[in-house]
Amino acid sequence: NVVVAKSTLPTHILQARQNVPSQRIVPLWTPEDKQRLSTQQCWLRKQIETFPASTRDVRTRGRNRLLDLGQLGIQCIHCKNLPQEGRGTGSSYFPAAIKSIYQSAQNMLTSHFKEDTCPLIPRRLLQQMRDAGETS
Repeated sequence: NVVVAKSTLPTHILQARQNVPSQRIVPLWTPEDKQRLSTQQCWLRKQIETFPASTRDVRTRGRNRLLDLGQLGIQCIHCKNLPQEGRGTGSSYFPAAIKSIYQSAQNMLTSHFKEDTCPLIPRRLLQQMRDAGETS
């Protein structure tokens, strides 16, 4: 289980964690991010949401370790509804600890977005990512 210190997560994610699991899918990005993060980090957070591991995830995922039902994960907002095998490399991660969310998002940036493996992201968003990377 991921143990979360309340001060480490944005309020909107903390509130969502307390709701019904199917309602706990929330964007990683908040409007306040613009004040603290680079353009590229804001772009990346807009493409990702947090979600709880489902029964299916627990049964079929967890390459390096077992997942717990409801464990916090991050996923691409564009291809999340495709079958797992159709999503492309790095479309979702289940970090072992909250402090690993940043690294998991960076992995998603590199393996899922920069390598152009997301089958559903609009081309204009990929161009925005490239432009943001040049200015960050």
